Amino acid sequence: MAVLFLVAGASKWWSADDLPRVLLSAGFSAWLADAVAWLLPPLEAAIGVSLLLDQRARARSHVLAVCALLVFSGFLVWLHVTGRNSGCGCFGRLGLGSDSAMWSVARNLLLALLAAASFVVGRRADPDQQSEGKRV
Repeated sequence: MAVLFLVAGASKWWSADDLPRVLLSAGFSAWLADAVAWLLPPLEAAIGVSLLLDQRARARSHVLAVCALLVFSGFLVWLHVTGRNSGCGCFGRLGLGSDSAMWSVARNLLLALLAAASFVVGRRADPDQQSEGKRV
């Protein structure tokens, strides 16, 4: 999952004009499209890097990854419902994104489920988390 977030963030940096185009076609104002396109790649890259860090950083990162995937999925559902079922620009020009918003939603929800499961398993396996819970 870390690689997925790193690739998504890097590909948006690499093809910086694709995401604003998608957001503009979705009805975003120009300033909001530019702001999201400027903030999203480093956010995705930061989530990817933090998923590779130590256990405590990964736990928080799993929560951020799940939240990001749910927000992305909500956006894709909105694209589909409003008839703007074009490519989401999720991976820039790499061509890794699907042309179907609903296929991307299914992928995102599966990834969110895996991230949530990994978070739960990681908390159960971390002795520091268990001892902190017993002290409270």
